[in-house]
Amino acid sequence: MGRQKQSSIVKYVANYFFVILLILSFVLLGFVVFLSNQLTTISIRRELNIELRQNAKYMKFDDSGSYVLDEEFMFEDEEWKYVVLDEKGSLLEGSYPLGFPEDLEVSSEKLRELKVNGTSYYVQDRKSSHHPFAIRCIVEKSKINLTYDNVIYLTWGFVLLIVGMSIVLWKILERHELRQVHQMVEEVGQIGKGINLSKRMEYDGRFVEIFSLVEANNRMLERLEDMFENQKRFTSDVAHELRTPITVLMAECEYAQPQMQKDEEVKEAFQLIERQVKKMNNIVVQMLNLSRLDQDKMEPELEWMDLGELVYAVCDDASIQSEKQVTFQIEIAPHFNVYADIGLMFILIQNLVDNAVKYGASQGTIWIWSEESEKEYLLHIKDEGNGIEEENLEKVFQRFYRVEKNELIEGFGLGLSLVKRIAEKHHGAVTAKSVPGIGSTFTLHLPKHMDEKKSRRNKYENFLL
Repeated sequence: MGRQKQSSIVKYVANYFFVILLILSFVLLGFVVFLSNQLTTISIRRELNIELRQNAKYMKFDDSGSYVLDEEFMFEDEEWKYVVLDEKGSLLEGSYPLGFPEDLEVSSEKLRELKVNGTSYYVQDRKSSHHPFAIRCIVEKSKINLTYDNVIYLTWGFVLLIVGMSIVLWKILERHELRQVHQMVEEVGQIGKGINLSKRMEYDGRFVEIFSLVEANNRMLERLEDMFENQKRFTSDVAHELRTPITVLMAECEYAQPQMQKDEEVKEAFQLIERQVKKMNNIVVQMLNLSRLDQDKMEPELEWMDLGELVYAVCDDASIQSEKQVTFQIEIAPHFNVYADIGLMFILIQNLVDNAVKYGASQGTIWIWSEESEKEYLLHIKDEGNGIEEENLEKVFQRFYRVEKNELIEGFGLGLSLVKRIAEKHHGAVTAKSVPGIGSTFTLHLPKHMDEKKSRRNKYENFLL
């Protein structure tokens, strides 16, 4: 069974409401048009019959069955034209409009509409009840329809006004009732990104189902927050507990090595211990840094710095310490200044460069270049390693996650997690792109327009919190 395409519940409800409203509006308009046309026809026929009755008063009949027209009998005025016919429809007196058919039969049952030479006419007949004569009234449709057309237009305008008012009311209801749904979606998005896990969703609307969902979600968030807090405390406690004995071991190794110069086996053993202790110390330092960042104990001290100089310094150290003999191709714009914490940026760049060296090819090349857009500064670091599968790209920033489970590659899966947290502390981000078999590119995004005033305000707000 295929998965249904997902869409916004707000848009879903709004679209369906709008479609239903549109259909009802068209049905209502159609009904109004039909009703208006029927009423117009009835009204016009009634008006013509009144005019015919009024004119028929001036038609007199004698005992022989002949008729006599008084002087007040009208054959024509501004709108109306009258003719006298026999029972077969033959013209006896009066005149038709130009081109009008003279063989039209007499019918007083209904209002007729004829089109002659491009002009539409209404035709209504009135038969004499006792004599074989009839009076026919002819009027141009455009002249008599003007008043009724205005009525129809007013009716249409009224219907459209009702539709418009319905849409306005819907928008008001949408803001009042669905505004909280929008807010809930934003809050879930922030919680999902880890911006504020302590935030709780609120709902004071009228829908029981949404209220139950909010309550269940808040209970789940409480459990998750407890779990994360326990994890943070565990990481911090473990790191602090491990650092002291590691420091002692490192000091003792450094002290003992000069005393053991004559015994090569003991010397190699102490060198191995020292390397492993340094490795463990690096892991503990990263765990401590992550713990401090998570608990907001390490706030950035922002200042203007040349990111290019920092990159060159880190790459020089990596070239000396690395056994892979990698080559760095660096193209960074002169005076590539960013507003950041130098210490944290050093940790971030060092981890990205170390990651490129670790997973890059031996005697390969690492490219580092800068870029600048309208809204942000970009720093790209590209290696020639095995690359990362697309489904693993997001996971590389998770703690303790390693793509390659290779014992020859040092690391504990904390470096990129630390990079991500430092970037977030600077209101930036780190993204990754990779092509398996070719290599990976990690990009640091730092926002522009972050002045010192804004930084001081953020520090003051954090201090108040």
